[in-house]
Amino acid sequence: MQLIRGLHNLRPAHRPSVVAIGNFDGLHRGHRAILQQLSDCAGSAKTTLVTFEPTPREYFDAASAPPRLNRLSETVAMLSEGQLVDQLLCLRFDAALASTSPDDFVRRVVVDGLGCRTVIVGEDFRYGAERAGDVRSLKQAGERGGFDVDVARTVVDDGERVSSTRVRESLAAGEV
Repeated sequence: MQLIRGLHNLRPAHRPSVVAIGNFDGLHRGHRAILQQLSDCAGSAKTTLVTFEPTPREYFDAASAPPRLNRLSETVAMLSEGQLVDQLLCLRFDAALASTSPDDFVRRVVVDGLGCRTVIVGEDFRYGAERAGDVRSLKQAGERGGFDVDVARTVVDDGERVSSTRVRESLAAGEV
């Protein structure tokens, strides 16, 4: 797996791609289902995770941001060891990225940067300045930009969605 730090390090060899966007602070069963979904639709395209350092919640309010399940270096090691994706694009979440409009984010990252064929996101995905973009607007951007948008398949355990929040709660309760 190749770690790409920042858009400025993207090269033609990183395209075309199929992309999942999120924090991926732990590789629980929900994340692994997304990785499988990426692999299933990749064909000859590069499987790519896009994540942020720091996470948006850490950037805006570090004091109330939930603790990470894994540090970025641990996630990189797990992805590499398991050969789970071809590349991980890590974007520095700073004032410039925080103020990027949804349309500019799609153009710069998804279309121009990664030559994306398919984007996979969670059903509650938000992006762009003020979290103004959502799944609906991403699908509209996909129609204009020539890429598909798939919503990640939900993984359910004991009637509840598997998520980083649920894993954190289980860890705090001593259930794991």
